[in-house]
Amino acid sequence: MPRGMEPKHLFWGLLFLQVYDTEENLAQSVGEVDEKTFQKWSHLFVNAISYLECEVVSSFEFHSLYFIFSTVLTVILILNCTADDMGQ
Repeated sequence: MPRGMEPKHLFWGLLFLQVYDTEENLAQSVGEVDEKTFQKWSHLFVNAISYLECEVVSSFEFHSLYFIFSTVLTVILILNCTADDMGQ
């Protein structure tokens, strides 16, 4: 991965995959980030994720884990944005 990579960039990529919205709106939702910055990092991680090998043991387990993970990710992003809005 390139220099400057942070864990939040992975979350941007996952958010991009989860939420069907414009990059402009997504960039604003993660904390007033420039659209090009959001695009760079989210696409980099989406591309990296696409090269991961996939082994599905059970589609039910996969969908359950995906739902739990996406819910937790959404809550973390909302709390992070809320904390940023409150100046913390």
